[in-house]
Amino acid sequence: MLEYADDTQGEVVGHRRHVNTISLLLPAKQYSLNCSWTTERPLPAIEEFSCRLILLFDGVAPFEVREYFGLSEIELNGLIDSLLKKRLIEMDPNGLIKASSILRLKNNNDQEVPTLTAYDTREESAVFDLLTLSIIPRRSYQGIKYGLPEIPPPEKFGSVGLESIVEQFGRQYRIHLENTRSSGAEKTRLYKVSHCRPVRTLQVPIDMEISLEVVSGEGIRVYRDAVERVGPVRKNALSNELEAQIADYLAKLAVPSHGHSFQDFCEAIGDEILSKYSTPEGFDLASWLQDRENKKTGYGSSTTRGILGPVYLESNAIAISKTLGSLVREEGADVPNMYWYPASVPLWGANGTDLEKFISRLEKELNSNSESVSNIITFFNIQENKEIRAIKKSFNARLPHGVSLQGGSPQDRVEIIVIPGFLAIAQYHVQPNSDSCVTIPVGLLTTDPVRMKKIENLLQLRMQGSTGSEILWSRSNVSSKGLIDKEFLRLESRPQTDDLKEFSGDQKKQPSIKWKAKKRF
Repeated sequence: MLEYADDTQGEVVGHRRHVNTISLLLPAKQYSLNCSWTTERPLPAIEEFSCRLILLFDGVAPFEVREYFGLSEIELNGLIDSLLKKRLIEMDPNGLIKASSILRLKNNNDQEVPTLTAYDTREESAVFDLLTLSIIPRRSYQGIKYGLPEIPPPEKFGSVGLESIVEQFGRQYRIHLENTRSSGAEKTRLYKVSHCRPVRTLQVPIDMEISLEVVSGEGIRVYRDAVERVGPVRKNALSNELEAQIADYLAKLAVPSHGHSFQDFCEAIGDEILSKYSTPEGFDLASWLQDRENKKTGYGSSTTRGILGPVYLESNAIAISKTLGSLVREEGADVPNMYWYPASVPLWGANGTDLEKFISRLEKELNSNSESVSNIITFFNIQENKEIRAIKKSFNARLPHGVSLQGGSPQDRVEIIVIPGFLAIAQYHVQPNSDSCVTIPVGLLTTDPVRMKKIENLLQLRMQGSTGSEILWSRSNVSSKGLIDKEFLRLESRPQTDDLKEFSGDQKKQPSIKWKAKKRF
């Protein structure tokens, strides 16, 4: 679905770029329905051709059928009995076999092959999303859905009557058959629904794929495609009505306006390329994308490259893991912890599949040469204690280690990743469409010592204002010293609180993680 487009009909420049994938949880409900179905089934070959013969001659004697097909007397009697039971033939007073009214009706409907209508009653299970009452196929989700943003159910959530569900099932039963029948769905029809009852409330994960397109004279077009993943590759597109409901939800979320401006960000990390596209309004995304398409946004060195979209986007994740892997093999040394300072935009980290793969890739590279364990630590600047519960709910199932920073400056649109002595990433979250909270991170990935130092300084500056840190969750038995290098991060030492002791009190002691500059610096 097109999220934004000007009335101007401009020329498309370049191609659509997939720049983000946002995972959301739809409110849904499962129902059980007792359904009666009719299915048109083909006749056995001998019965089908017997019917064709009878229709062709308008009536045949039994011995003619026997001689035509070479049947014995017993086989002939069995054939006639079967066709009589299916009400496809009649015997006239002269002993001739005639086509019944049912067989003639099927023939008049231009059915090439006479079929038999079979009746069947089955208990069906169907899931309806509670935004549009559309049937959603239930399939196993490939990623981690826990903690993803939840679209709240509408006010009519408790007032959806069973009559409405039965009515919607009658309209959409074809979709249900396609999702639940391996074959024969096209010849099956719903006869009636005799009973319906609710089973349970669900949350169904879906992905919203964000793409950008540059159009001359118009700027940026933003496309949103809501899909349901049915496997590692296959995806099903969702209805336009459901996409519109999701867009309404996204429009209600607010992006922070405080903190670094885009120009401040460029100056802090010394990015002379991105700063060319800084404007009083923020960032000229269209011009940067067009120049990027024409390979005019390079940094003049293989040690630094531009990065578009979240770090866990497939193309970015591959580039980051390859860069880290080659450095680890080149240095042949232990790798320090990775420090991740996220942006505070509403949908940061809202991904169930790509984020999981990104974490797995980096953990593999971080520990490929290490005797000690290297970790991925994400910092969250806590302004109020009530934020802790929401952060844990959102990320403790999808990020390996979470650490809170008390006090200090609130997080903003800037996102930083630092693996001291190896690589650094800095991104700024821009809004292609001010009417939507969807943001696109733009920035750089670098192994250049000078650029890395500037990004590290920016991270340390963010940390300095904090009055302390606490481990919110940890997937492994790692002490506070094993996760947080306070000297590198310039965090003030602070006595452990009871919450911190809960995570580290009975755990094995690990050495403090400190990094040393490599010779290539």
